[in-house]
Amino acid sequence: MNRIIHLPFYDKFTEQYIAFMKYHFDDKVRQSFIVRKNDDKYSIGEGRNIIKIAEYKELKTDPRIRKRLIAADKIIISGNFPFENYVKYLPPSVWKKVYIQFWGADLYLYRDGKGLKFTAARMIMRFLVKTGTGVINLIDEDYRQFEKIFCRVPEAKHFVAGVPNDPLKKDNFSEFWPAMANEASDSNNKENGKLSATYRILVGNAAYPENQHKEAFEIIRDMKQREGFEGIRVEAVVPLSYGDEAYKEEVMRFGREILGDSFVPVTDYMAKPDYIRFIAGCDMAVFNNNRQQALGNICIMMNLGRKVFIRDDTPMWDYFLGRGYYVYNIKDFKNASPEELFTLPKDALMKNIHEQEERAGEDLRDWKNILLK
Repeated sequence: MNRIIHLPFYDKFTEQYIAFMKYHFDDKVRQSFIVRKNDDKYSIGEGRNIIKIAEYKELKTDPRIRKRLIAADKIIISGNFPFENYVKYLPPSVWKKVYIQFWGADLYLYRDGKGLKFTAARMIMRFLVKTGTGVINLIDEDYRQFEKIFCRVPEAKHFVAGVPNDPLKKDNFSEFWPAMANEASDSNNKENGKLSATYRILVGNAAYPENQHKEAFEIIRDMKQREGFEGIRVEAVVPLSYGDEAYKEEVMRFGREILGDSFVPVTDYMAKPDYIRFIAGCDMAVFNNNRQQALGNICIMMNLGRKVFIRDDTPMWDYFLGRGYYVYNIKDFKNASPEELFTLPKDALMKNIHEQEERAGEDLRDWKNILLK
């Protein structure tokens, strides 16, 4: 039976990652989860195979942990952020057993980071790849970025797998679907042939500059001033509960300046079920992210049957179109009529929901390919 050590980055995704692995693989492999947890912001669950550490250096200094690492057949790092990461604290003797899953932000930090620290980090990553490390991307299109930043990876060492959800906490999206998802109707938010008077647009996923909030707000402001939008109230719902604090304050300032009372910031962190219920009150979404980011929020909105606009110059555009999803180009947002913006055809809505159901099954297949072979 394979011995697997998981080193997931401490984040809102950690608990669901651990729950997924335990549910699907505890009877197939011997697993341990080592998490650097130095606050109580997120839950990670409890169990004898969940080991909490206060500092990454404990991977070197704690003899019990070193023993586990040396005895492991595979070591999975999920989320590799260069400012506080596991890699540099692992004994060199175990590097050949390491698989590193990049979430997106960590990958681009290596690309954009300046100075000796990042130069050294890139050199270490290239060495890891050459000595046997497996590389895991959330979507296949991210591999192109990895190759540009680091080096080419042999096909046998490259994998694709998502950050999985907790299989025991399945989200119920169907109660929030538009009526057309359950009826043989092609109307969406219409009454007597007219669009509703108020719409809420979800804008971005967090307080990160890559969301390009200011540009998104300007697009919404200009839309509201176009012919055909008279009498239609539009609110921009903007998640800012995590990310960069200084940037969050900047978004709050120009959000109010550009959109006035139509700007609705969300600054309190919510548990996932509450967050889904909240954003289900949005009629569509604009993700102006200039890199692979916000996949979780995009997928939630698709599961809710909402129309999603993204940029066409990111890996996500190719990923979603390649899978047959209906996603819409932010460039088209600028000249669209109210009907074109807020109406998602029934076939598109059902296709997106179906693809999301298929994707959930693929997570298990992809992780089996990594852990059991």
